[in-house]
Amino acid sequence: MKISPTSGMPISPLRRLSNSLYCCSPTDMHEQAAEEYGFPNSTTPAGSTAYYIVRFSPQQLQQRQALLFAWYRELQRLTEIEERAVASAKLAWWLTEITDNFDTSRHPLIEAMQQQKINRQEHLLDMLNGIATLVQENRFSVNEARLIGGSFSQLLTLPYTEEPAALETAAQVGSFDYLVRQLAKEPVANPAPLEEIELPKCELPPGPVTAQAVVADRLAEKIRRGQGSKENAPLELTPIEILWHVWRKRHAMRQ
Repeated sequence: MKISPTSGMPISPLRRLSNSLYCCSPTDMHEQAAEEYGFPNSTTPAGSTAYYIVRFSPQQLQQRQALLFAWYRELQRLTEIEERAVASAKLAWWLTEITDNFDTSRHPLIEAMQQQKINRQEHLLDMLNGIATLVQENRFSVNEARLIGGSFSQLLTLPYTEEPAALETAAQVGSFDYLVRQLAKEPVANPAPLEEIELPKCELPPGPVTAQAVVADRLAEKIRRGQGSKENAPLELTPIEILWHVWRKRHAMRQ
């Protein structure tokens, strides 16, 4: 289900909501943004896959990639809001910022994204529409995995290549990664959705999708083996496992 700038609450309450976001001075906002979105930050904690993706990126791209993870987390937060009307209102506000106010937005995250040339609005909108389905219908499928995870991986890959085939491969990796992580939140005995999507067999494009692919593949293997249950904590790889698999894959590619 796609959202539009007029969905959810009327525009005037949305404007009041947007005004409430800016309760501090521009200087304070930019200082807060530098602290919240700089690398490492709360969305790229040490030991996580996100951390190693950014850490192993060229230095000139680290801030850009960290901002993308911050954007991803902002959208994920919308799925954690219990009141659907509130989540829908915030979705509509974000949509307006991306479609109508992107060049003039006062939100510190969007301003920082603009500075880093993260301006592929079609991918940002795809992620928003995928999140909208999760919020409004409380479900996820291969389609949402493609919209959210696939578009996110394409954004991560764009500084390395804009070749269509490479971006399509990145989208497939991101879809698989997203689906695996959703399943890992509540491990189940029959991981049937994994049969609907798989890692691409072709050569992976340059950039962080290599790390995404290897970590997601290892996590998927844990799910297939049934390591975990609904009574246990969500399945995950340890920081040392993530570092080992990412480093080994990078080392093999350099041979």
